[in-house]
Amino acid sequence: MDAIEGAPEVYEIVFENERVRVLRFVTQPGQAWPLHQHPDSVAVSLSDYRIRNTIPGYAPTERASRLGDVRWIDATSHTGQNTGDTEMVGLIVELKP
Repeated sequence: MDAIEGAPEVYEIVFENERVRVLRFVTQPGQAWPLHQHPDSVAVSLSDYRIRNTIPGYAPTERASRLGDVRWIDATSHTGQNTGDTEMVGLIVELKP
């Protein structure tokens, strides 16, 4: 399921054209969100936060992000949870085929 359909309380589209879609995400400490998918993407942290991602069939992973971190994300489906004690804010730049 697309991120906007699967977790509309987390993601909003802030820009889109024929080549990319940019999503802004915001979650509160402890907030979890359901299974959804992203194509190949670049994530940009707009705050410090801790997140747990779970990809079906794999053990959950946890990571900390700092304001300004930029990460490549391979196309995937996952669930997520803000495991820190701060609001999680960032952008995901999804690449279109």
